[in-house]
Amino acid sequence: MGDQPNNQVLEPGNQVGFLKEPSSLSIQFRILTSTNYTIWTVKIKAIFKVQGLLEAIEPRTGTVVDSKIDRLAIVYLYQAMPEALVMQVAHLSTAKEIWDALKTRFVGVDRVREARIESLQHEFDVLKMKETDTIDDFSTKISQIASKASNLGEPFEEKTLVRKLLNSIPRKRYIVIVATIEQFADIKTMTFHEAVGRLKVFEERFGDEDKHVSGKQEQLLYTYEEWKAKSNQDWHHGKGKMGTESSQKNKGKGKVVDREKKEPRVKKDRSKIKCYRCDELGHFATSCRFFKRRPG
Repeated sequence: MGDQPNNQVLEPGNQVGFLKEPSSLSIQFRILTSTNYTIWTVKIKAIFKVQGLLEAIEPRTGTVVDSKIDRLAIVYLYQAMPEALVMQVAHLSTAKEIWDALKTRFVGVDRVREARIESLQHEFDVLKMKETDTIDDFSTKISQIASKASNLGEPFEEKTLVRKLLNSIPRKRYIVIVATIEQFADIKTMTFHEAVGRLKVFEERFGDEDKHVSGKQEQLLYTYEEWKAKSNQDWHHGKGKMGTESSQKNKGKGKVVDREKKEPRVKKDRSKIKCYRCDELGHFATSCRFFKRRPG
């Protein structure tokens, strides 16, 4: 058997761990404060992953962390903490214990955690995009809330973030692209970053043109609705049916409407008509009792 590498460390349980050589690049740690815990943990995890130290604070089940890895992780954590806080956790012997103590301190116990989750959920529900916001601005606000919820152990699903994004942006400005996404894309499988990218392409390509387009579309829809409402109103009031309003009004009043001239004709008063056969009033000669019809 060949010699084992110098950086190979045997661990209990016949498991092997490797300690990577420290990078020659200087690493700048952001100091933990009372307000930046969420982003601080993200950056610490990224550094630990690159340096091969992530298992010191997130060990796999059934494994024992190598002492060299653990001591180096503690040094890194001390560099990223204020001196007052270092003194408060100096009695802890492992990086995992320090990490958990910080999490308890800044995230809080279960009751505080639940209250923070409820607060984030409310903030997420009422969040709306302002007219002055860009897609980048608004998507960043959503991402920040999602990141905080994830650190509390309650991450939002991708489809929830996508639906929130599409439902919260001004429809007048983005009605075209939102309708396209909803019609041709599968929102259930679309990622949040993909939705943001599609909206940004639309925003950058059309700029303020989308405002004019949506305005014209809204005006056309409104004009159509007005026309439709007026048509229904006219139909219920008798317009569009057989005949005209004047014929309906004049019906039964002794006047006949001339369809050609559209002028009413008054019926003659038969009481003043004189029969030229019997010289009596009230009838025509054709209806006179003395009138003799020619045999058929």
